[in-house]
Amino acid sequence: MRKHGFTLVELLVVLAVIAMLAAAFGGSIYSSVIEKTHLTAAISSADTIAKGLQTYSLNNSKFDFASVDELKTKLKNLYADYDAVWPWDNTKTMFDMISGMYIPSDDPQSIAVWWALPKAANTVAARQKDAQTACSSVIPGFTNPSGATGNYVLYLKVSSNPNADATQRKVIGICKIGG
Repeated sequence: MRKHGFTLVELLVVLAVIAMLAAAFGGSIYSSVIEKTHLTAAISSADTIAKGLQTYSLNNSKFDFASVDELKTKLKNLYADYDAVWPWDNTKTMFDMISGMYIPSDDPQSIAVWWALPKAANTVAARQKDAQTACSSVIPGFTNPSGATGNYVLYLKVSSNPNADATQRKVIGICKIGG
């Protein structure tokens, strides 16, 4: 006659199955959550930078950066107290990782700035709204970032031009390189 309950062997088998399932699926779920967190942090930092660029343009009546390096330097000075860490490498800042910028010659009150996302962000970036849109169709003057390891770019577009459509004064998104 059998007593009520489970034997030690039965409990160990159940625990072993649970451990194998956790090992098989837990890692990919965890890394996906981490990458989503990194991407969210980068988007939030880009939003803060966009607000600063809007203020810069209003104070200076135009964007007058001659190069990406000059933009990085001015942003670092503007945000001396802001800790805009690049989420995929906490030894770098969002400013250090800017891949490119474009200021239309006919509209110096507008700017586009972009960051090449690392390969680790591909899966999460691909799920974002409009992420399959080619960067060249949403970012004026877009050039492929040199040394890009991933397939996606985080971008922001800012305009303080009073004639600009209100929905275009600040746009942040993700697009596909060469897509």
